[in-house]
Amino acid sequence: MAKQAWDEVSTAQVIPGELTAQIYRHTIPYSQPVPCWTYVTQGLMAHQQKELVITLKRTDATGGEKAPDFVLRPVGQDAILSNCAAGGDKAPDSVLRPVGQDAILSNSAAGGAKAPDSVPRPVGQDAILSNCAAGGAKAPDSVPKPVGQDAILSNCAAGGDKAPDFVLKPVGQDAILSNCAAGEAKAPDFVLELLKHIFRLAKQGRTVDAGGYTSMTLAGAAKKEGLPFNLLYLDPIPLPGIPVPSPALTVRFMSVEEHGFFQAFGSMRLIAAWAQHYHYVPAPPWSEMPAPQVVSVERFQTSILNKTARAHLPQSTVNLEGKEIVFRLQPGARAALAGHLDQLPPLQPVAFLPNLDRQADSGLAWIPEQNQTAMNITPTSRRSRIAGCFMLFIPAQQAVSARVFEDGFALLLPTETWEDIRAAMVKGEARKVNTSGTSWRMEWKEGDSGPITTDHR
Repeated sequence: MAKQAWDEVSTAQVIPGELTAQIYRHTIPYSQPVPCWTYVTQGLMAHQQKELVITLKRTDATGGEKAPDFVLRPVGQDAILSNCAAGGDKAPDSVLRPVGQDAILSNSAAGGAKAPDSVPRPVGQDAILSNCAAGGAKAPDSVPKPVGQDAILSNCAAGGDKAPDFVLKPVGQDAILSNCAAGEAKAPDFVLELLKHIFRLAKQGRTVDAGGYTSMTLAGAAKKEGLPFNLLYLDPIPLPGIPVPSPALTVRFMSVEEHGFFQAFGSMRLIAAWAQHYHYVPAPPWSEMPAPQVVSVERFQTSILNKTARAHLPQSTVNLEGKEIVFRLQPGARAALAGHLDQLPPLQPVAFLPNLDRQADSGLAWIPEQNQTAMNITPTSRRSRIAGCFMLFIPAQQAVSARVFEDGFALLLPTETWEDIRAAMVKGEARKVNTSGTSWRMEWKEGDSGPITTDHR
């Protein structure tokens, strides 16, 4: 049992008889101790949703006043505007776009500042993100108008009378651990409203897991405009002295910029940026409101991920373990992979954006200004599992080679080897590729993999 490390604790009846939240007023040990509110739910697992732990950083900046009493905006289905769960129907609307492998390799090798002019424009959200990353003033006129969830977002932004009566994607509530800046005097009530909403979705069977995200809009009592909230669900990050249920999820709030960065590059690159900024591995468990600017899509415009098809795959991890790159997949990845690969031409390079391996003791990071790979590491790390931010496959090569590339891993391979790996992905079979240097292995694994490794300094 964790040693008590809180100043105060109270119980909130979020939904009487069904959902409660323990609210802890405590301080997280850090180079500069971080005062926080942490909410720990009880009742979500009755509906197959992991419990949530949400941690918000307290601040005196408001003079001790409490955060605004936000309430969920009555828009459509509980104001959910977009969501992608780890086991959801599909990955974010963002990802697959064809581009030639020669262009990727030659442009990257030359340290090109932008993708070749011959690279086709992406569509949907990616088109907008890619255009913004290139410094474009607006999305190209040729970019198709978004549909579905994106249409809802556009409708709300355009001041539509009401949101379309669509049934939106589910959102998850797995023991969310998320931290937000709040006043000292009282724990913010908007978190309890958010938990009510998540509970209702769980009762409908709409849940999420680590690597999933939710975007929603809350409105203040005196405001008509909606305030965007973007939540990223992570495997539980320990909070010293705070009892956390099992299974549970940590929830981090993403700023608008961080959400765009996540959509473009995946959760691992965002986690790596948080770790670098805060010197807290794998990432600080608290959220700040307002959040400091940690990431920028434009800063990463030269990344190889802007020059290839890419797909969010939160049911996967990828690590460097000794002299072997290990791509681990959960059974739920089969359907997602089948859908992604079905949209790709046979020889299209593709990068899969994984989730954090709970047993990783270090992680790659990339410094784009220097085109240099760095590492987030704990003082006690043996570098036995170095987590990567993507797994890139580049087919139609003369020979096999595997390497670290930016903050991820790349496997260059002949056409017949790629065809065999694609088939194995859909069938749920293991594969191994030997090279003269670093080898590569794909394996399938089910269930949690133990406690997450943390460090802060």
